[in-house]
Amino acid sequence: MRMTRFGIKKAALAVILTMAIHLVMATDLKTAQTQVSIDEKGFYRSIKVAGQEILGAGSYPLLSAAKGNQIVLPRALDVRGNRFVLTMEDGQTIELLVEQASQAITYEVTRISDDYRLVVFGPLKVSLCEVVGEIVGVVQQGDIAFAMQSLHIKTNGGIPQEYADQYSEQFAYTGANTELSVASIPFYNLAAVDAGDGTVFQLSSRDRQNVEYRQVQQVSRSLTLPVVGADGRIVGSKIALFGDLRTSILDRIGNVEIEQGLPHPLIEGEWDKVSRASMGSYLISNFSAEDFDFVLYKAERAGFKHVYHTDPFETWGHFRWKPAFVKDGDHGVKALVDRAKARDIHVGVHTLTNFLTTNDPYVTPVPSKKLLKQGELTLTHDLDETQTELEIMHSDLFDMPLSLNALQIDDELITFGKVTQAGDRIKLTGCTRGAFGTQKAAHTKTSTLYKLWDYPYKTLFPDLELQDEFAHRLAEIFNRTGLRQISFDGLEGSMYTGHDYYATARFITAYYNKLEDQANLVNDASRLDHYLWHIHTRMNWGEPWGEEMRKGQVENRIKNQDFFKRNLFPRMLGWFLVRLAERQFEATTLEDLEWALSESAGFDAGYAMSINMRTLKRHGQIDLLLDAMKNWDELRFAQAFSTEQMERLKDPETEWHLQKLDDHNFLLYPLHISERYRCNLAEMQPGQPGGADWSWYTPYESTYALRLKVEGEGAISNPSFTTTRGVIKVEGTIEANQYLLLDHEGNATVTDQNYNVLSRPAVHGKAILAEGSSSIAFACDVEDDSTPEVVVRYITRGKPEKIVKR
Repeated sequence: MRMTRFGIKKAALAVILTMAIHLVMATDLKTAQTQVSIDEKGFYRSIKVAGQEILGAGSYPLLSAAKGNQIVLPRALDVRGNRFVLTMEDGQTIELLVEQASQAITYEVTRISDDYRLVVFGPLKVSLCEVVGEIVGVVQQGDIAFAMQSLHIKTNGGIPQEYADQYSEQFAYTGANTELSVASIPFYNLAAVDAGDGTVFQLSSRDRQNVEYRQVQQVSRSLTLPVVGADGRIVGSKIALFGDLRTSILDRIGNVEIEQGLPHPLIEGEWDKVSRASMGSYLISNFSAEDFDFVLYKAERAGFKHVYHTDPFETWGHFRWKPAFVKDGDHGVKALVDRAKARDIHVGVHTLTNFLTTNDPYVTPVPSKKLLKQGELTLTHDLDETQTELEIMHSDLFDMPLSLNALQIDDELITFGKVTQAGDRIKLTGCTRGAFGTQKAAHTKTSTLYKLWDYPYKTLFPDLELQDEFAHRLAEIFNRTGLRQISFDGLEGSMYTGHDYYATARFITAYYNKLEDQANLVNDASRLDHYLWHIHTRMNWGEPWGEEMRKGQVENRIKNQDFFKRNLFPRMLGWFLVRLAERQFEATTLEDLEWALSESAGFDAGYAMSINMRTLKRHGQIDLLLDAMKNWDELRFAQAFSTEQMERLKDPETEWHLQKLDDHNFLLYPLHISERYRCNLAEMQPGQPGGADWSWYTPYESTYALRLKVEGEGAISNPSFTTTRGVIKVEGTIEANQYLLLDHEGNATVTDQNYNVLSRPAVHGKAILAEGSSSIAFACDVEDDSTPEVVVRYITRGKPEKIVKR
């Protein structure tokens, strides 16, 4: 049927009216550099940063919810001033308070049905994905950046695991896991997911008011107690979104913190996310009050502003101090802090967050009712105070083996040895009654028997409320003593409560909010959560001490630097260990150390140097090592290395030496350090003189330094090395487990295995290698009954580069 002219006009008018209705219904929100438009259904229609459209392809809601296994989306939006009422697909409503502040647009849930177990702000996809800060919740591309961040500890980065598949399928996105030195974080736990063709922001808040049985570790149904008070409800969950120029996005986050009342820690008067002091290196040791001045002297020599005690607590929970550390508790620690402060040095301590030692008063003699429980068990019989075998009804809680195997019944703790399954019953044998100093007692079969969570460190855990007491005690310690540094090692232990990232954020926030002085405080952990980005100064972590310095987590150390960069976070390189000679390891050398220090300078990242008291006192070159730490770190802090030099220093395959000329002038030498060359003098042919022929290579024509070690039994004397450029000979004897060290100036030293000087023998000739490969003849004198092995490494150096500290 042919449409009349009137019909055509009528149809066109209808289209225009429809478009006008849609325009009227769209709601526009603004903050500096950012404009957001929401359509009449409650979905994003447009997001612009600095005038550039960034909304990703697809359909993304202001907020979604979940009940049961169902995702519920909005179907209509009613705007009443700054009150946004979303009518959901199931007919229920969710109310948001929406504010357009100067630094950010914020959404806060003010009313929601109890039927909803979860809300997700979004998910929201934007088209940017050049640099995705997956934890901080920021994406950067071109000259702009966009962020979406939680404003409350109960709003977490990511989506709970049990809803992850539905959301991934519903909104057609996945992403790679984040691999850190200490953990792999699945994409559904990230605040911002790199989806390949854009970035998906996902922040969520769950209802925590009821007892649940949740997946924790390998336990599929671990008892998860409710969160009491406002934090248990979704109401109050709040986020901010904002964009800015890429060069200004970090400053914008700082301004949002101030505007929205988030933690905004200062160090030396600067926000800690921009303060170079946040990347300060520090000394870790096991000092006591008696040797504290010695440690302070060594720290000063290295230029460190923080000394950190590796193991100060006799108990975790009440955090009582070890008497070997201080004799007078908090007062004794304050005295140390004051002594250090007089020398412009801060003191820090290490702990394992919510790990609970079994000698703590929360455990013994009367255990707290708030020890963290996996779940309830059912006894099949009454229990007298002497029985060492228990029979219980079947429970899946025994599918995951633990370490302490602890049970709690009334005021008694019991540990068990063996678990035997028999039909629908389980027999626990080899039980210890009144474990950990608790009181043995008789119990009826109706008494509730709990299986407790524990950890391989032979520790228990507190529940969510008891861990608040841990956090408050740590804050009390800092308030009383003036300590200025702490590492929340094992922070993930809070997740054993079943409350995921809410529990970790709650612990740190409970501690932080109780501090009377939050300035100049350094606190870190070995991992990073979305909300805790605001509180933590930095991340840091230990290396595997069972490896040499050059091998300990090298790839992970470098990988972490990329993580810090994209998450706009201060950079740290981890812990390094300075050691004495032990078993298969040699004592730490200057070359070992300068490898680590050059990496630190290349990445402009701080580090922790772990040196125990025995090493500080017995390593023969400790002052040489400390001087090197000071020189390298002073230049790093002064940003004296050029960009091109830093790129070369980053390469873990390169070796460097920094020589100080005066307070402002230094020489940076590239080094070539050889493999180990071995000469087994017990395997010489009859009549063959002691020695070996080797082929050495160097990329530089250079004098060469030597590190010669005698291993096995016996001794050598008068070693010599002959090259096409000459002969060098050293007078004297080197015995088993001793070194002969020859420097580039031709000076020789004989030391013990920890580089303590034993003698300074005479040297004849000059040690020079030509560029490329050279044949080397090594010779020495050996007593007839000696069977030593000689191990030699040589070091050459290239032309130095001048470094000036201004």
